Amino acid sequence: MYRYFFEIASIPFEIKGQTEISIHSSMQPFIVENEEMVDVKYNVVCESNMKVIKEKSIYADEVYKIDLCQIEEGKEYDLCIPEKMLLNKKDIKIIELLLPLLVISELSFNILLIYRDNDFSYINDYNEFLNRGNIAYNNKDDFYRMEYTMINTSNDSLGLNYRGITTFLSTFDTDVINFMINNGYSYKNNTITNNNNNTIIMDSLLGVKRIYTPKDYSTIYKKIDEYQCSTLNGIFYELGKTKCGIYDNKNALNFGYMINYDEKRYLKEINSNKTNVFENQNSLLNNMLNKDEKYFKSYKIKPIKIDKYKYKLNDENTIYLYMYVYSEKKDFNISVYINDKKVTDLTYNDLGIQKIKNEWKNQEITLTFDVKGDAQIFTAPLLYYLDQETLENDLKTLKENEFKLKKVSNTYINGTIDVKDDNKVLFTSIPYDKGWTVKVDGKKVKVQKLYNTFLGVKLKEGKHKVEFEYSTPGLKLGTSISIISIVLMILYLKHEKEF
Repeated sequence: MYRYFFEIASIPFEIKGQTEISIHSSMQPFIVENEEMVDVKYNVVCESNMKVIKEKSIYADEVYKIDLCQIEEGKEYDLCIPEKMLLNKKDIKIIELLLPLLVISELSFNILLIYRDNDFSYINDYNEFLNRGNIAYNNKDDFYRMEYTMINTSNDSLGLNYRGITTFLSTFDTDVINFMINNGYSYKNNTITNNNNNTIIMDSLLGVKRIYTPKDYSTIYKKIDEYQCSTLNGIFYELGKTKCGIYDNKNALNFGYMINYDEKRYLKEINSNKTNVFENQNSLLNNMLNKDEKYFKSYKIKPIKIDKYKYKLNDENTIYLYMYVYSEKKDFNISVYINDKKVTDLTYNDLGIQKIKNEWKNQEITLTFDVKGDAQIFTAPLLYYLDQETLENDLKTLKENEFKLKKVSNTYINGTIDVKDDNKVLFTSIPYDKGWTVKVDGKKVKVQKLYNTFLGVKLKEGKHKVEFEYSTPGLKLGTSISIISIVLMILYLKHEKEF
C-alpha cells in the first residue's frame, strides 16, 4: 500500500480506494512507502482515458476527487482527474451554505435538550425576584454588592448580572485570596465563596447590602421580603416549598470611604493572630477606625477530648464557628452537634465561618464532631459572638466619610468626597490592579495598595472630585501586535497566491 502526499496550489485532493492524498505544507510532493519518504516529480498519473487538467486551471475554491492511481516509483506522470468527478464552484457554494446551517441546527438542538432536561427556569424566577424585590441595579449610578447563599454556580453574579463576593476565577490575585482566607471566607478550587461565611463586619466593609438566602438571618439583618426558593442543584427546587428571604444590611458601606491606615500595625496584628479569622476582622476594623475594640469576642472553651468541647454561652443571638481542617483527598463530611443536636454539615467546599442560631442562651453546651473521610481538625474550634451594638455605632463613623457616587460603569467611576482629615486615606472595596488610574480634581495621582489587597488614594483636606478608570494592562500593545500580525498574514497569503 502506498500513500501519496502532494500539494498543487494549496488544493486538497481526495483519492477513492486504498490510496490517500492530503495537503502538505511543502510545495514539494513526495511518496510515503512503509513510513519512508521518497521524492518524486510534481505530477501524478491516472488512467489514460481521464482528462488531463493543468495546474493553472485548478481553482482553490474547488475540491477534486480522483480514482485510485497506480504509480511506479521514479517515473514522471501527469495529474489526471475524471471530469465527471469534478465539483464545480456552484456545488461548493451550496456546501458552504449548508454546512453552517447544519452546525447551527445541531447546536440549537443540544441547547433545547439541555433546557428540557435541566430546567433553567430558576433564572427567570431569580430575575423576577430582583425586579419585585426592588434590588436590581435600576440606577446605573448605584453601587453595592449582594449575595445569593444558595448558589448554582460560583459565577452566578456574572450570569445574573449582579455584584457579588462569590467568584470562580483561574487567575485570582494571591493577595486577594490571602485576604479573604484570613477573614474567614472559604477558598477552594479557585473559588471564593460567601455562602454562609459572611459576617456583619465583612459585609459592611465590602459593601454587601442585600442577602438572598433560605437561612434565617433575622438575628443579624432585617428581612424586607420573601419569595419561593429556586435552585437547580439543591433540595429547595425539588421541594418547591422552602422560602428564601431578602435581607437588608443597613450598615453596608459605599464604594469608598475615608479610613485611618496604619500598615505596620495591621501587618503586625495579622502576623500575631495568624489563622484566627475573628481577631483578624477585629484588627481590620480597628485599623480603619484607629481604635482598639473587641467586636468579636471569644467564648471560653473547656476541651474534653479531640472531638468534644464545652463552652459557656451568653444571650447573643448568633454563634460564629470556625475550624481549621486539613484533608488530603478533599472528600469528607463533618457533622457538627451542639448538645447532641446536629446544627450543620461541613464538606470541603463549605469550610469558612459558620453561623449558628443560638438556641442555648446562657447555657453550657457541648460541641462535638462526627468526621467521615480523611479530614483532620488540628486545633480546637473557634467559637465567638459579636458585639453588634458596638460594631454598628463604629460603622456609622465610616459612613459619615463615604464617597458620593455620580457615575458607575464597568471601567469608570467618578464622584465626590469631603475630606476632613489629611491623615486619612480613601479606601475602595475594589481589589488593587495596575490597570487602574485615578484622577483627583482632573490631575492624575498615585494609587496605594491598602491591606495588600485594595485600591486606595491619599487625599488632602477639602472637597474633591475623584475619577477611577480601568484599562487592561497590555491591551494596546497586544492589539497593535495582533493588527500587525493580521496585515503580515494577508500580505503573505496574497504573495503565496500570486506565486
